[in-house]
Amino acid sequence: QRIVHDMVLGELVLRPLPTEVAFRVAKYAEALGVNDDFVRVARRYAQGAYGLAWMDLQRNGFVDHVRNAAAEDDPAGSARITDTPSNFEPAEPDPELFERWAAFEHLPVESLGHSVWDMYDGRGFGFPGAPGGAPKYLAQHDFVHVLADYGTNLKGEIEVFAMIGRANPDPKGFAWLATLIGLFETGYITDTGFFERDVRERNMQAPGMYQRLADALRRGKLMCDHSAIDLFEVDYYDLADKHVEELRERFSVPSKSSIAIEAGSAGLFDLDGMSETQRRTVAERRRGSV
Repeated sequence: QRIVHDMVLGELVLRPLPTEVAFRVAKYAEALGVNDDFVRVARRYAQGAYGLAWMDLQRNGFVDHVRNAAAEDDPAGSARITDTPSNFEPAEPDPELFERWAAFEHLPVESLGHSVWDMYDGRGFGFPGAPGGAPKYLAQHDFVHVLADYGTNLKGEIEVFAMIGRANPDPKGFAWLATLIGLFETGYITDTGFFERDVRERNMQAPGMYQRLADALRRGKLMCDHSAIDLFEVDYYDLADKHVEELRERFSVPSKSSIAIEAGSAGLFDLDGMSETQRRTVAERRRGSV
């Protein structure tokens, strides 16, 4: 199934996606005895049925995951899960959540909490809980930016979601990477509520990007082999005061390969790992603090 996902990933970066490619991948999956929903997503793209493909991604990647998590927390079945996932939807202001994030400023500099606060504050990101801030669930991936040391431009987002998706013991975690590719590479997905399509650059066509993506998948696989946890389900708030290096060891986060670094994989606080807007914000704040 993971091999089939690699083939589907090869499809998803194509625009247009030839129907014969989708057919060949579907036949290969059939020959392997793999019945995978993401093969259908790619076939929808080849047919031009982008809205149906997004519905399939939600249903088979995010909604099922949220529904299963809710069932574990509520065996009696009293929880209600709608057909629209809240993971990407704009969140309502939550003063208590905002205060938790603001308090990270006062944690030790090398801690997870202070590092993620520094990332938000330096780039001018809206804190979760504030108007316009990221939904709490989606903001989970920002802690992984710190642990994995990936930048926050679009290339860095693809890297971090590739690692998160592959680290997930549930193969449906592939939905994260498939969604990011659709938003920021091909434009097959127009928006998700919080993220909006941005295809001004073909990120996967950039020099070295295939090596960076492969390394992110490698790192995720090693984490899955050692820890087998969904990185979106970790209680990072309870770990916010811990040293980043301690947590990297706890979660078996492998180092980046030298090949990925040479290919341009930037660190979280490297200017090369930021978008132009983020770099301008960082420069303005640094001038203001002088």
